[in-house]
Amino acid sequence: GVQTCALPISASNTFTLPFFFFHFNLSAQYFTPVWDLGSPYNPMTIIIRSATIDGADLQVGDSVALLDHDSGPGDLICVGAGIVTQTIDDSSPLILTASQEDNIPPIAPGFTPGNPIIYLFWDSSESQIISLIIHSFDPGFDTVYTGQGTAVLYSLVGYSVNEWTGSIDGDWNTPGNWNTGLLPDM
Repeated sequence: GVQTCALPISASNTFTLPFFFFHFNLSAQYFTPVWDLGSPYNPMTIIIRSATIDGADLQVGDSVALLDHDSGPGDLICVGAGIVTQTIDDSSPLILTASQEDNIPPIAPGFTPGNPIIYLFWDSSESQIISLIIHSFDPGFDTVYTGQGTAVLYSLVGYSVNEWTGSIDGDWNTPGNWNTGLLPDM
């Protein structure tokens, strides 16, 4: 069967952002890709040279998920994931594999070439999903999902403080509706 990524956000396990609706099922403390881990189709390699949450390196046991919109119903699906086993840096990058959708029956879900790569972190020490992540690509490599491609990221920078308050007017695009104490100036 098809599995989805873990994202425990609220008691109802739902999380809404502008233009997107996320619904995930929790499976242990890590993400589970929708494809058979033994046989990715037209795999894409994602090399991460640095990953932080609120300025601190991801720790052993934290996880990184690669997401894309399913070409059928449009739901977000996990197309690749990995667990941090050591500090991520230039000499010890985290290398992830994403699988492309295989349209040959039986259709196997995966990423759609050309779509942007979406990231999530699992902060194991806080038992928290980090969805606000800023990425910095090496422009000499792929920057969107590409069959048999490679993306190299200088950094993935996650922020845990992105709490919805709705205190101003209920509009997602009003900055005052968010508790963004640790966000960088943009």
